[in-house]
Amino acid sequence: MAGVWLCSSPWRDANLDLVPGLESLLRASNCNLKFIPGSFTTPDFIATIASGSTVAFIVVTNAAYLSSSNLWKRVTRMGTIFQTSYVLVTISSEDEKAAFNDAYFSLVESDNTPLLQIPDKTMAGEMMMELAVGHAELKRQGRSAFEKLEREKFVSTDEAYVTTITSIWGLDIHDANSLLAGIGCIQDVANASEEEILRKTDLSVEKARTIVSFFNSNVASQCAPPCD
Repeated sequence: MAGVWLCSSPWRDANLDLVPGLESLLRASNCNLKFIPGSFTTPDFIATIASGSTVAFIVVTNAAYLSSSNLWKRVTRMGTIFQTSYVLVTISSEDEKAAFNDAYFSLVESDNTPLLQIPDKTMAGEMMMELAVGHAELKRQGRSAFEKLEREKFVSTDEAYVTTITSIWGLDIHDANSLLAGIGCIQDVANASEEEILRKTDLSVEKARTIVSFFNSNVASQCAPPCD
C-alpha cells in the first residue's frame, strides 16, 4: 500500500544497521522513506498511507531507554498530537522484560498510547507496517471504531498534519495550513508538482521546490540541514 514514511535523523543515526532493511521493506510496499530532523515533538516515525491514515511511532531499540523521563515526555507529547500512535520496544532478556512490564503498567495509568514489545529490533519495520496498513484498511472500509475512540481522547488530525509538514526543513505552520487547504493530505502533497503547489497555495517558489525535492529526491541524500 503506497505511502510516505518520515523517519527522524537521530533515530536513523542510532540504528544505521536497520535502515537498509527498512528501506527495502518500504520500497516493496511502494512507500517512500524520508528523513527529517528530530525534535521533542517529533516521533521516530510518521507513516502516512495513501488512504490518508497517519500513524506515529516511537521505536525503542535499547530497553535501558525505558527509564528515561525524556522518553515518557515524548510519548505523552506524541499521544496528544497524533490520534494513532504506538511505542515499540525491543525485549531480549528477562531484565529487559521486567523493565518493560514496569513501564507498561506505569503507562497504562497515565497514557493511552499502546506499548508493544518485539523480540528483535529487526522486526520493528514489519510491525510498524502491519499496524499502519491495518489502520489504513479500517479507514478505507469505513470501519472507524478506533478512530471514533481516538477522536474522543485526542486533538484533531490537523495538528498531526501541521507537525508532519513543519518537520520538513524551511516550512512553518502557515505553510502547513496553506498546503492542507490547497492540496490536501500528506500523500497528495507528496504527489503534487511545483506548479500545482504554486497555483493552489501561497507558498513561495523556493518552498514549493523544497517540497517537491523532499518527496522526490534520493532517500540517502534527503537529509535536512542540522539545527544550530
